[in-house]
Amino acid sequence: MRIAFVNPKRTVPAISDPRHFDGDSTAENALADATLYEPYNKLSRCPMGLLMLQSLTPEGVECEYVDANSEVLDYEKLADFDMVALTGITFQAAQIHEIAANLRGGRCRTVCGGVHATVAPEETAMSVDCVVTGEAEGVWPRLLRDFEAGRLQRRYDGTRSDMASSPAPRYSALQKYRKAGDTMGVMIRTSAGCPHDCEFCSVRLVQGNSVRFGPVANACRDLRGIHDALGSSVRTVTILDDNFTMSKRRTLEVLRGLRATGTGYRFMAQGDISVADSDELMGEMVLAGMHNLQIGFESLETGNLADVDRWKLKRRRDYARDIQRLQDHGINIWASFIVGLDDDDEGCFERLYRFLRESNIKDVQVSVLQPYPGTRLHRRLQAEGRLLYDGLPWHEVPVGMFSPIYQPRRMSARTVVEGLVWLTHRMYGTQEALERRRTLADQLAERRNGVLARCA
Repeated sequence: MRIAFVNPKRTVPAISDPRHFDGDSTAENALADATLYEPYNKLSRCPMGLLMLQSLTPEGVECEYVDANSEVLDYEKLADFDMVALTGITFQAAQIHEIAANLRGGRCRTVCGGVHATVAPEETAMSVDCVVTGEAEGVWPRLLRDFEAGRLQRRYDGTRSDMASSPAPRYSALQKYRKAGDTMGVMIRTSAGCPHDCEFCSVRLVQGNSVRFGPVANACRDLRGIHDALGSSVRTVTILDDNFTMSKRRTLEVLRGLRATGTGYRFMAQGDISVADSDELMGEMVLAGMHNLQIGFESLETGNLADVDRWKLKRRRDYARDIQRLQDHGINIWASFIVGLDDDDEGCFERLYRFLRESNIKDVQVSVLQPYPGTRLHRRLQAEGRLLYDGLPWHEVPVGMFSPIYQPRRMSARTVVEGLVWLTHRMYGTQEALERRRTLADQLAERRNGVLARCA
């Protein structure tokens, strides 16, 4: 048996809908500016799930990993496989559908799991031969047995996996994409699930509303696996946890374990601003090489934060102080914000830009609010009649970080896009912005060196 594990292309759709621009192409043309995509491209990631499924596939089965973000798909070659296993988020729904359509009618069977298949299983099943919902590790062996016996089911529902028994991802599958001078973005995972219930988020739908921690030994095993397979072609390893810093004690334990492996990699993770409350934790992050922390601030508007997460509302007044404390340790904050929330007006972009400048934020990811399938936000906007593409299949909806697919409450969809283009260009697209980011990077490196010297 031969299986191709395919990571579909993460498309960032162009915006040409007249409901956004009324025939004026100014903002649409601005989206062609490559600087707009810089913060998006830096966060592109290979799907860890496909590498784990390869490890669960019995010996004797020929496996090949194919990344559509790194090469053009060869459908004739894919058609020669017995199975093509796909995964993806809603951003990738269009190419999931395209891949399945190109392979339909031949001997190859298409199987799709991941976030999008879990939150929109019926629609995904209209494209592929088999849908896997939830976490696939527990059902993958049975699915393979059924396939070999000629009784592949249309759907398999995965259960929450025991992270203590999670297999080591087959990082060696990524070796084909190593190039001289390039660095690769790869991941490890130390926990799954989230106790928060943000209206726009689908994490709880897929991974549950409680946090499951994996053994620190497994995280260290995976890190050594990356080093053995990919060596110096990897510079930074992303920790995939939805909130790596949720438990201070646990975070310290993981950081010390990773540092003890001696691989020398840098790390990036998602966390929250409460890290600033602990000098011990910030110091250990620097010692372990965690130079970047992505923090979801979401919004500066108190009305939005009251709707999104009241815990973040309570922290809002101390943002400037907490950001400064992290930066004093040399930790670069990758600030994430959402625009188009119900309390946003046309002035939100200027206010956000002023905040980012005054806070000396070097890296920021600003995206348009997205009502993903299955979320409370999608149900609410649908009930309010504000979805612009309601009734269309998701592979025909221009889902993307810069594409409003609903009608914002206090401004037009066109204004949201134009404001986002303006803000991102100011942060990334001018010579002054480039020089500013270099200066901030140098300052952060100097502060990290100071922390390291004090700990020596």
